[in-house]
Amino acid sequence: MDTPTATTPVAYINVSLSTSKDSDKNRVKATITRTVGTVPSPAKITLKLQNRLTGGSFVTQQEKTINLKTTKSGSVKYGTTKSRIWRARVTGKLGIADVDYNTYSYIYNKKCIRYPSYTEPYTGKKLYVPPTNLKVDKKKRDNAFRDKYIADFQKKYPKANLNWKNYDIHHMRPLKYGGLMLLVMDSP
Repeated sequence: MDTPTATTPVAYINVSLSTSKDSDKNRVKATITRTVGTVPSPAKITLKLQNRLTGGSFVTQQEKTINLKTTKSGSVKYGTTKSRIWRARVTGKLGIADVDYNTYSYIYNKKCIRYPSYTEPYTGKKLYVPPTNLKVDKKKRDNAFRDKYIADFQKKYPKANLNWKNYDIHHMRPLKYGGLMLLVMDSP
């Protein structure tokens, strides 16, 4: 008598956003990976890489249908030269289950660098990551803002003997979204 073999249906797929560089062009990349279990039929997933300006609707830039029965992963990528909010959208069917969800949305700048997580060491202030629903409210850059910030910082922290040539100074909220306070960050 044959003993039935238990199989575990796919219980988990991983979807991630990252960046890559191809032919000197920066790209945002969405990747889907099958990670657990036996793949049911059907197992076709559509992976869409979408972006938008703040306050706008998401637009699909690239998409790919991936058959998880024949491959363990797949990805789509798109080059950009403008700051955008990016997400991956996943739809399809895994056996009898419908798949339909979006990843978290992240802000990537024109160089495809995700908005950083940073705490300024002297003040302890955390870099403010703008929510992805801000409206564009571009402020004009004050050409003297660096000098003003350095003077104010030195007044507040006189023992912080910094070589300011080694530091960039940034707004905690980008000027594009209205600007908000200044923060010191190490230069790259």
